[in-house]
Amino acid sequence: MLSDEDINRDLMLIKRFTTKIRLYSASEAQKVLPIAERLDMKVHLGIWLSPVLEDNEKEIALAKELLDAHYANILSVIVGNEVLLRKDLELDKLVAYIRDFKETISKLEKKYKKKDQKPIVTTSDVWNVWVEYPALGNEVDAVSIHILPYWEKIRAESFLPFFKDVYQRVEETHKNKPITIGEFGWPSQGYNNKSAVASPENQATVIRRFLIFAKEEKLSYNLMEAFDQPWKGVHEGSVGPYWGIFDAKRNQKFEMQGAVLVEPFWFMQMVAAALIGAILTFFGLRNQHINFLHAITYGLATQGISFGIVMSAVYPFTHYMNFGMWIMWGMGSILMVPLTLITLAKANELFKCTIGKRPKRLIPLDLKSNHVPFVSIHVPAYKEQLHVLVETLMALSKLKYTNYEVLVIINNTPEEFYKAPIKALCEELGEKFVYIDIECDGFKAGALNKALSFVNPNAEILAVVDADYVISPTWLIELIPIFDDAKVALIQAPQDHRDGKESLLKTAMNAEYAGFFDIGMVERNEENAIVAHGTMLMIRKSAFDEVGQWNTDTIVEDSELGLRLFEAGYIGHYTNRRYGHGLLPDTIEAFKNQRHRWAYGAIQILKKHWHHFKPSSKTLTPAQKHHFITG
Repeated sequence: MLSDEDINRDLMLIKRFTTKIRLYSASEAQKVLPIAERLDMKVHLGIWLSPVLEDNEKEIALAKELLDAHYANILSVIVGNEVLLRKDLELDKLVAYIRDFKETISKLEKKYKKKDQKPIVTTSDVWNVWVEYPALGNEVDAVSIHILPYWEKIRAESFLPFFKDVYQRVEETHKNKPITIGEFGWPSQGYNNKSAVASPENQATVIRRFLIFAKEEKLSYNLMEAFDQPWKGVHEGSVGPYWGIFDAKRNQKFEMQGAVLVEPFWFMQMVAAALIGAILTFFGLRNQHINFLHAITYGLATQGISFGIVMSAVYPFTHYMNFGMWIMWGMGSILMVPLTLITLAKANELFKCTIGKRPKRLIPLDLKSNHVPFVSIHVPAYKEQLHVLVETLMALSKLKYTNYEVLVIINNTPEEFYKAPIKALCEELGEKFVYIDIECDGFKAGALNKALSFVNPNAEILAVVDADYVISPTWLIELIPIFDDAKVALIQAPQDHRDGKESLLKTAMNAEYAGFFDIGMVERNEENAIVAHGTMLMIRKSAFDEVGQWNTDTIVEDSELGLRLFEAGYIGHYTNRRYGHGLLPDTIEAFKNQRHRWAYGAIQILKKHWHHFKPSSKTLTPAQKHHFITG
């Protein structure tokens, strides 16, 4: 509740524009009326009516006392505000209250004998209510209508034709009855109500044009409202607090002519955004091999993000905040930190791989070697569709590489339907194909570990292929020579899919995969930080044995193994050339389950290997720590 000093200050501000004010309840008028009378300001006395009869009786009794005490200073008595719109009262009950006040005015008129100062009696409601209830006009001395184009979803530029139209409809409904505009206004901030945009410019434009029109047409009106009222946000959403001509600190929002200053501190905000953008650009691009186009594009991206950071930082200083908004703003600000870092990291990857310098570590296609190491290719299959697995094995039988075996690992599959045809096919394809039927724990990792006892003792390289992948004949012959470098422990080729055009969903999935393998993995490869992805993966067996083979304590055993190899000081290489094409998840649910497994597995890896990511740890390079944490 405002003090007498606050009320006096507010009325002095309002008096610069008008000597008439509208109050909405007798309880607030009790404090305002004496001060308004002292300042020689007239009052439209509102009576707040609700569905609660006892509250109404108290409000009416107080209003009658104020009428008696300040009769000469009251212009009108407004019995209820939007009562019929809210359906707080039935029409007959509202009419009864109106008639009661008309009777009270008649008694006071006789008492004070001032017919020229007799207050009129009315009720105030939205314009369409007055059209809907034509009989209501017979009960009032004047029709008091609310016309708020914003709530009608009217564009600010089109408010005047709309105003004229509804005003004319009310005139036609209530012929020969005076009409006053009980409320007219426009909000300066808040959500856009379809075509109605809440903004400082629109508020100033609408109010200015309305005042000119009202003067030309000699309209009686009230502007809604004098001061912003932050408490209205609870009931009217983000737009509720911003209908005032003055803000809550009693600063006038705009002059009645001239340009509208939308953001007085815009220069400081721009400077702050530029500085933050420069800092983000410096730390994002330092120690990197970049060209001009990469640098300038990344710089523009950081400037855009820094502008958002500044806008978020100043939000509490330009909006009215309640407790809930402070909580939301605080949480949003905290979450903006990782979101900003990850977004910029991914943007940097995108620009580097598309418009930046060409990558240096992608495996070339013209590698030659005199060494032909034995490769053991492992194909784990759990209840795989027969035609799919057959297609995979037939493709492996056509590899141009000569020194290899294929272990077909049928695991935890008791049904002969899945096994017998595959066993027969392996026998048909010859001694390179070894059929294994096992029971094991630990899912895919457990199956791969159990199959190790079947590996040819001469094997130097292990390779893993998913049961639905059709492999290019040149896969091994083109990539194996990279293992001539004794420090190379793994080679990863991208995952790709042969059913990406079957549906819109699969097209989107395949594009998302391609984005990672053509951007993210290329960038990681430059820093020796690739992710091992299971299928299309080759591993040096001696390094594999050194770091402990497949682990079953995570559900992404392939990625976890790759990280262990990096921690042991080995090198990984990646090629973005497609050597195999598998099958995509058939449904969005399957896709979600796959991504949940990957995300859950990534957290398992971080929990297990967290000590390797500490700044003091020397097992991983700073670039490797960065890529695995952000990834």
